[in-house]
Amino acid sequence: MRQRVGFARALAVQPEVLCMDEPFSALDVLTAENLRSELLRLWQGGEIPTRSIFIVTHGIEEAVSIADRIIVLQRDPGRVQAVLPIAIPHPRDKRSPEFQTLVDRVYTVISRPEEDADELLQTSDAASEMSQVPLTVMDTKISIDSDAQRQPDTKRKPMLPAVRIGSVAGLLNFIDEDGTDIYRLGQSLQLDVDEIYPIIEAADLIGLVDVQEGDVLVNDRGAEFIKSSINQRKALVRENVLKEEGSWLIPQIYHLLGQSRRSNRIPQELIFDTVLLKHFTPQEARKQLEIAIEWGRYAELFTYDALSGELFLVEGEDDIVHEELERPDLLRQQLQVTKTESEDIREKTAER
Repeated sequence: MRQRVGFARALAVQPEVLCMDEPFSALDVLTAENLRSELLRLWQGGEIPTRSIFIVTHGIEEAVSIADRIIVLQRDPGRVQAVLPIAIPHPRDKRSPEFQTLVDRVYTVISRPEEDADELLQTSDAASEMSQVPLTVMDTKISIDSDAQRQPDTKRKPMLPAVRIGSVAGLLNFIDEDGTDIYRLGQSLQLDVDEIYPIIEAADLIGLVDVQEGDVLVNDRGAEFIKSSINQRKALVRENVLKEEGSWLIPQIYHLLGQSRRSNRIPQELIFDTVLLKHFTPQEARKQLEIAIEWGRYAELFTYDALSGELFLVEGEDDIVHEELERPDLLRQQLQVTKTESEDIREKTAER
């Protein structure tokens, strides 16, 4: 009700530009669809003087169903990665090949932030002549640095996804042998792209899946992971996080602990001052350390003593509490926890 009242108040002042942040997120599916349709009817029919509507959303299907142009934003650093004009006429059929192709394009861009979007989209569309939606990539990347404490020329390091390895282990059971469309996977688990993508990103980082053209596929290492025992899974994760560039923080902490002359223990402040604060804001640094400890525990590399505020190497299985989701029927419950993972980390930070 509040969101509908908000729409009415906004339209009553007859704005030239209407800006909305997740305007339909708190509504049920039917109400949201009706409100979207009514807004489009008013705008396209010229019944309101609004000349432009700007919507911030994590719902890819929502963006494709409404927008004339999609701007894909990336982080670390914040920038415009790609701009995709949409030439599909209204009303748009979500089941049409053109619609689904465009949804896959957006997923492809989001899932491969390190690659050039123009080349990536040309490659992904080489085998499909069904829909030719023009793509314009910004030649000049727009850097956004909201932290005044960070030097402008500081090189950003990749961030660990804020998910548990147990969520990754469970998600693999929902991916078909020949691959699964990320959009449909999110639909089946009732997760938005910003909720399911970090889990897929973590699985990709560990080397368990391959992401191609909006689809996620369990690779040979992932298939081995699914069949393995808990200890074998931990060994696979340990092997990959120590060598992958995207998980650079974990081997760096492990190296510092190995160099320590005091029982392989170091205070967390040392990691903040010498490692994290060189690349992240204080809030981001705290979050990254929380995630690194979570992954380090799973891989039996190191853990954290909350009383002393120190990290230390894991010398045996008694030093660590093992937590992993093994049953696929419990994945949805685990993934719902993942939906608030970032909020949990922020709450822990505030308590400290």
